[in-house]
Amino acid sequence: MTRPIGVSIRLLGQFAVETASGHPACIRSRKARALVGYLAMKPEYRASREELATLLWGDTPDALARHSLRQCLSSLRADLRLAPTLLSAEREGIELAADPLIVDARELITLSRSTRLEELSRAASLYRGDFLADLILDIDEFDAWSRQEGERLRATAAHVFGALARLSGECGDGERAIDAAERLVALEPTREDWQRTALRMWARHRGRDAALGRAKDVGELIGREFGVLPEKETRALIDAIDRGTVGPAAPDEPQAPGLDQAPIPDVASTVEVPATIPPTRPQPPRWRQRTWSITAMAAVGVAVLAWVIAEFTVGWPFGIPAATSLAESPKARLDAASVRDSVTPVVVLPFTVDTGNGPEDETFVRTLTHDLIGYLARYPQLRVVSDQTSDLYRGRAVDIAKVGAELNVPYAIVGHAQLDDGHVRVTFNLVDTASRLNVWSGQAQRDRADMALVADEIARGTARSFQIQLTSADARHRRGAFGPSSETADLLVRGRAAEQLGPWSANMSEAMRLFDEALQRDPQSAAAMLGIARVTVMANGNFIELDPPANLDRAERLLDDVLTRQPNSPTAHYIFAQLQRIRGRYPQSLQSFQRALELNPSFIFAHANIGNLLTRMGDPREGLKRIQEYMRMAPPNEPAMGYGHLFAAEAQLALGEKQAALESMLRANALFPGSPRMQGFLAAIYAITGDHANAAKYAAAFRRSAPRATHNILEPAPQSTSREDGLTEIFDGLRLALSEFHG
Repeated sequence: MTRPIGVSIRLLGQFAVETASGHPACIRSRKARALVGYLAMKPEYRASREELATLLWGDTPDALARHSLRQCLSSLRADLRLAPTLLSAEREGIELAADPLIVDARELITLSRSTRLEELSRAASLYRGDFLADLILDIDEFDAWSRQEGERLRATAAHVFGALARLSGECGDGERAIDAAERLVALEPTREDWQRTALRMWARHRGRDAALGRAKDVGELIGREFGVLPEKETRALIDAIDRGTVGPAAPDEPQAPGLDQAPIPDVASTVEVPATIPPTRPQPPRWRQRTWSITAMAAVGVAVLAWVIAEFTVGWPFGIPAATSLAESPKARLDAASVRDSVTPVVVLPFTVDTGNGPEDETFVRTLTHDLIGYLARYPQLRVVSDQTSDLYRGRAVDIAKVGAELNVPYAIVGHAQLDDGHVRVTFNLVDTASRLNVWSGQAQRDRADMALVADEIARGTARSFQIQLTSADARHRRGAFGPSSETADLLVRGRAAEQLGPWSANMSEAMRLFDEALQRDPQSAAAMLGIARVTVMANGNFIELDPPANLDRAERLLDDVLTRQPNSPTAHYIFAQLQRIRGRYPQSLQSFQRALELNPSFIFAHANIGNLLTRMGDPREGLKRIQEYMRMAPPNEPAMGYGHLFAAEAQLALGEKQAALESMLRANALFPGSPRMQGFLAAIYAITGDHANAAKYAAAFRRSAPRATHNILEPAPQSTSREDGLTEIFDGLRLALSEFHG
C-alpha cells in the first residue's frame, strides 16, 4: 500500500488533519472525524468494519449501520483529497497509513516517558486542549471511549507539566517552570496539590510578594468555588512563603503528590482503566453545570463564619473579596465575574421538533443543539452552559425566566425545527431571560440529506451570528448598568458593540477610542490589541477615515504580539489574514484564513474571504463558488452578508458578468448604505458599464465620505499599489468615475 507523505492528525484540542504543505483537510462529517480519531488511537491504526459500525451506529440495525459506514467512508474519501492515500478501506477492515503518520496524542504519550527537558517541552507544546474537545456525538459507546482516552491524556499532560516545571526550575529556567506549573493548574484549577506546585515555583522564581499575590488568587478561587478555606497544606505553604522559608534560597522541596507517581498510560492498550490522579476533595462540576442555592451557602456560612473571620482577616495575607462573600448570591457573583472578564453567559436550550416523523428527527434536533453549543463554546467571550446541563431541560415545559435564575445566565437560545420529506427549516430566538423578550431571531433552511451534516452546517452557519448578537446585547446591558466610566472589560464590550454597528466613520472612531482606552488601562490586554487591529483593518479596507488615521504597521505589531502569546487564536489569524490581503500578501492571507477556519469552523465568513482571494489571484470561478458556499451556509440576516455580495461582484466582474456584478453591488450597498467602499465600488461598476450619470453620483458620495482615499486613488503612491493587486479593473473604473466628477 502506498504511504502518504507528511500527514499529521491533531486530536488534542480542535481536530485537524494536515498535509506536509500545512493545508488542512476539512472533514465535514462529525462521524467521519470520530472514525479518523478512533483509528488514530488504535495500536495498528486499524479496526474492523463491524467494530466501527457498532461504535458509531450501534443503535441501528446491522444492515443500516453497514450502509451508514459506507456512506461515511465515501464522504471521508472526498474530504481527504489532499491526502488521498491516508485511508485504506478493505473488505473487513479500515486502516490509516501509519508511516509517516504523526498523531499528536500518541506523540505526547511517547515523549511523556522522557526525562529530557527538550522532549518534555515538546510534549507540553502538543497538549493544545482536551482530547477531541470539539467532538461529542451523543453516542454512548463512542462518548465513553472518548472520555476514557481524554482522562488518560489529561493525566499524561499533568505528569508532563509537573515534571517540566521541576526540571526547568532545577535548570534555572524560572519562566518556563512557572509556565509549566500554570498549565498544570489550568487542567483543574481547584486541585490544590497542583496549586501548591505553582505557588512553590512563584516563590522560587518570582519572589515572596509575587507568590503571596498568587496565593490570594488561590484563596479567592477556593472560597468562590467551595465556600470554604483552602486545605491546611495550602495554608501552611503560604505561611512558609510569608516567613521566607520557601523562596529562591530554599532547598528543593518534595514534589506535590500525584505528579511523578501517576502511571503513564500505554497507547498500545485497547482496554484499560484511565490513569487519573486522585483528587484531594470531591471535584464539583464546572460552574455552568451547578446551581448554588442561597440557603446552602448560608448553611456553610454558619458553620465556618468565625473561622473565616479570624483566618482571613488576621492570620492570612489576603482577605475575602466582595464578589465572593458567603452571603452573596451566585447570580451576583456571576454578574461581577462577567463584568470583570468581559464574558457573556448563555444557555442553548434543547431545540424542539414537530412530532410524528420518527426518532431520526429527535436525533437531529439533539445533534443540532449539541453542535451549536460546541461552536459557541469556542468563542472566549462567551460562557456556554454545557450540553449535559442543557439536556436536563429536554422534553420539559420551561419558563425562560426561571431557567435564567437557576443557571445564572442572562440569555437563552431557543429553537424549533420543522422537517418534511424534502426540507428542513429551523427557527432560532435569542431571549433575555429576565424580561422574556426576544433580542434577535433567525432562521435556516436546508434540503433534507445527511441529517448529521445538515445539523453541523446549520450550527456552523448561525454560531457566529449568535456571538455577534450576544456581544451587542451585553454591551447595551452594560451601558445601562454600569455607565460610561466602567472597568476595562466594559470598555472592550462597548468597543466591540460600536464596531458591529457597521462600517461607518462614527462607529469605527468610537470603537477605536474605546479599545485604545482599554489598552492604556491594561497594556497586556490581548482583547484590546485585537480590537485595535480589527478596527484598523476595517477602516483601511473600507476607506474609512479616522482621526488620527488607522496605522497598519501598529496593527501588525499588535497582531504579532497576540499570536506570539496565543498562537491558536482563530480571531488573531482571521484579522491577520485581512491585514495581509490589504498589503497584497495573498498567499499568506489565504493560509491565515484557512488556519482561522481550521481553529473555529463557525468563522464561515472565512469561506467568502478565501473566495475573494482566489478571485484576486486569478481564479474567479472557483472564488465565486466559495463565496456562494458561504452565502448558502449563512442565515438570511447574517451581519457580514453585504461583504459576501461585494466579493461576489468582484468575481462576477472578473468573469465578464457585468450586469450580475452590478446587481450584487446594489445588494451590498443596500445592506451597508453609505459605506465608502460600497459607494466607490458602485461608482466603478457604473463607469465600467457606461452609466456615467450613476457613476458620477456615487463618485461624488465616495469623495465626500473618503477625501483622503480619493486623493490616494487619483494620485497613487508606489507603496500603495498592493491594495489594487487583482482589482485593476475596479480601481480603473473608480478613477474614471472620480475624474469625470472632477471634470
